[in-house]
Amino acid sequence: MPLLSLTAEQAQANIRRNRRALWPDGRVDTRRLHGLATVQFDPSFTLEPGEAVFTMGSCFARNIERRLVTLGFEIPAASVTIPEAERGSTIGDTELLNKFGPHAMINELRWAFDPGVPFPQGGFLQVGEGLWHDPHLSSSVAPASLERVQERRAMVQAFYRQLPRCRVVVITLGLAETWFDAQTGLYLNRAPPNESLKREPKRFRLDLLSYSELTEVLETLHGLLKAHGAKGLRVLITVSPVPFRVTFTGQDAITANSYSKSVQRAAVEEYVRAHPDVDYFPSYEIVTHTARNLAFYNDERHISPKVVEAIVDRMVAAYGGAALSAAADDDTSAAKDGAASDAVRVADDLREELKAGRIRQTLRLFAALDDPERLVESGLDEFWFRYQYGRALLKDEQSVEAEVQLAKALAIDPESASAHFASGLARVGLQRSLQAEAAFRRAVELEPDNVYYQARLAREMIRNHRSQEAESLALRGLAASPDDERLKKVLSAARREEALALLKLERVSTSGWERLKALLGRLARA
Repeated sequence: MPLLSLTAEQAQANIRRNRRALWPDGRVDTRRLHGLATVQFDPSFTLEPGEAVFTMGSCFARNIERRLVTLGFEIPAASVTIPEAERGSTIGDTELLNKFGPHAMINELRWAFDPGVPFPQGGFLQVGEGLWHDPHLSSSVAPASLERVQERRAMVQAFYRQLPRCRVVVITLGLAETWFDAQTGLYLNRAPPNESLKREPKRFRLDLLSYSELTEVLETLHGLLKAHGAKGLRVLITVSPVPFRVTFTGQDAITANSYSKSVQRAAVEEYVRAHPDVDYFPSYEIVTHTARNLAFYNDERHISPKVVEAIVDRMVAAYGGAALSAAADDDTSAAKDGAASDAVRVADDLREELKAGRIRQTLRLFAALDDPERLVESGLDEFWFRYQYGRALLKDEQSVEAEVQLAKALAIDPESASAHFASGLARVGLQRSLQAEAAFRRAVELEPDNVYYQARLAREMIRNHRSQEAESLALRGLAASPDDERLKKVLSAARREEALALLKLERVSTSGWERLKALLGRLARA
């Protein structure tokens, strides 16, 4: 049975009514897929300023929570705290609540509200002498005594019992890969610890959920929310744009992640269409259609905080909340439209000033856009921005600031020969000759046929008293480009430097005299 069935007249009317039904052609629409992608969504309810919002799901739910707190909403999850010593290297307080599969959310709701479904005996896993782990919570939290693990379990169940006072529930789905515990008959939140897998290898298995399984689980989850939630409860659901760190299926992680997100997104579509009290919010689409260097940290997994803020601000603006940021959706917030338009205008001016070579004006415009949110709004590629900013600072002899911008560019693209070369020039300005040589050498490694890079590297070698290496490099370059004047000049400079070094020696070996005579002869012929 199709999810949607329309008459031909209805289908045609949809296109006439909504121009965003057309894919954004970059020749016509230069905004929707530039900077932070703009994706339409249609709220069916409104958020009340400061109301309590219940959040559950994967780590992206934690991103949403943090922003909602700053916008003045009451977030029960924010009251969950654990001691610093119990956190993993990257875990915050509320990351204890991460739920990566929908079964894990169902488990928590049953344990919180159904007296006939207690937390199972044997549900905790021993991972060491006196150390226990709760596989239904985040795997990042440190193992602890059985008593402490039980206290955490009680704290989490107390959090879930706050559901009835929240009219709005925000859910983020994370993974389609989930681990099953044959002893308890329950799906876990994350993979069991290695100690448990070694001790009881036949107890656990990995399941890759199908579309039908996910739709069934979402229906069960919805039933529990309606049964135990507030009167008039509304659900806002999304698929987390954060990819998983590793797949257990044996596939390429990129392929496996594509299935995981796609099957969840498809199941959510059926779920939303089946329930008028459920909305879908397209955070997944916004992030995945935004340039990766703007949307993601360098780990290529976690979302930039500024991008999260902009996405949540769009959501709050669309759903009628009072506290809005400057990054609200341009169709629903005049402030956002003005800020984004201004950033785009500054970016256009920047390109023109760069083309004209007006460095001081260019630097003023670079500084105006040097903010993560403004850069997203401008639609500029961040690598291009950092690299060009660094080059402009070099031309203005601001070597310290130039190196800072070029280091940011190289963090985005460490294989850019041009950025390594420009970084070398900045280090020359800072009189760090050995570091400059290393940068020039990396540029030559990445573009071995670039005679300009070869000549500059050879010059720095001469400064570092390695004239023979500089001569060899220049000769290799001239073998490929025999008429290049830069290489000819650096070759002469290398030989002259070496000859002077030999003349300064108090004692010169026989081979040294032969080398000196040969050098003087070549210099005379040059």
